[in-house]
Amino acid sequence: MINTLSLAFLILSGYIFSINSLTIRYKLKRAEGWGAYFYVAMWGGLFSALSWILCSLLSYSDVLRDLYNWMLSHHFFDKELVARLFPLNTSHPVPVGNVATTNGNLSFSDLKVLVWGVTSVLLALFTARAVLPFCAWLRWGEDRSAFALASAVNDNHQEALLIEASVRQYLLLITLGSRKFYVGIVICPKFDNGKAEYLQIIPMLSGYRDKDTLVTHVTSNYKRLYVESGLMTPDGKLLEPPPLVEGQEAKPRVEIQDFRTLICFDEIETISFFDSDTYNKFKDAEEKDKEHSKSLTADLLPNGLPQQPEP
Repeated sequence: MINTLSLAFLILSGYIFSINSLTIRYKLKRAEGWGAYFYVAMWGGLFSALSWILCSLLSYSDVLRDLYNWMLSHHFFDKELVARLFPLNTSHPVPVGNVATTNGNLSFSDLKVLVWGVTSVLLALFTARAVLPFCAWLRWGEDRSAFALASAVNDNHQEALLIEASVRQYLLLITLGSRKFYVGIVICPKFDNGKAEYLQIIPMLSGYRDKDTLVTHVTSNYKRLYVESGLMTPDGKLLEPPPLVEGQEAKPRVEIQDFRTLICFDEIETISFFDSDTYNKFKDAEEKDKEHSKSLTADLLPNGLPQQPEP
């Protein structure tokens, strides 16, 4: 019974830590098969070992035994009642003559196992909810959740790009398999709760790519609509709805969140950052670049690597 209970505490402490830590939960959601179980058991083993060291120090200094005897002497609990409620091990051999009988009292060793297990769980919860967030706050400040998740997804380039764009409010150019494209602000999906299936954006521009040259052609300017509707300033700042006048009936108002668009990840061909000034420069030089690309001239590519100045 004790071995089964110890294993249960080990798995429970690892699971509690994994689901309460942002970066650990991200990795757990992407673990498959036995990998997820071993991942939880690894963290559970760590906190179980830390709890074992702490409880061993308390036991070596007789703190636990003195506390146990003090609680018994002050009638905080009755050993037989606790043994019935929490039957950790009710088979303690007591020799009577030549026959070994058992009693139902809760032993001190049973309580040590219980204290060790509870301490493991509390250590895991405290580390996930207090220690790691405090360390993240010292490192990243108010945006600690987004930056902590970004550090966890650094091996997934697509998710890292989306999280960076969401945190810094960069525009993204998203091209679909149908050659339609969107330029918009990404609303970061909850990658930490599992793999997201849809990307949510606030569109600013949309259009299509030419079927032969794949050159972009803008057909819809959502930003102009937002500005004309009083939802956004020309420089891209969102506007608050006007306050209600006393006695005036509230009217339905379209908000910019009502224009959000969901895009299935399976439909996305490419994702890249988008800058309007750079886009305009490319469009202005588009025909000129086509002409230069017919031959490898100095206008298109340098003849070699730039020479380093001599000292």
